[in-house]
Amino acid sequence: MHRKSSLATCSYRKRGDKSAYLALAGYTLENFTTLLTDLRAQILNQDAAALETTSYGQLYEIRAPLVGPSGRTLRVRTIWMTEYLSGVTKFITLIPD
Repeated sequence: MHRKSSLATCSYRKRGDKSAYLALAGYTLENFTTLLTDLRAQILNQDAAALETTSYGQLYEIRAPLVGPSGRTLRVRTIWMTEYLSGVTKFITLIPD
């Protein structure tokens, strides 16, 4: 890993700023729709593990690589929830893995 990348990842972990981690793969505020599209295309087709049930729905975790606009691959852990009322599965959060 390049020194600059290591420092950016370290900086991310100290601040908890996901945008810094995502920026390593080329995701920015200006191209957030690309991130949403990539999550659906690259992550949702992977196996999901059930986590817990809440009063709102069932939570799932998917751990998978995410290839960003820069071509760099990030290891991510994503959390999704299938709502009881609507039956719709929604993205909850992304965590560096």
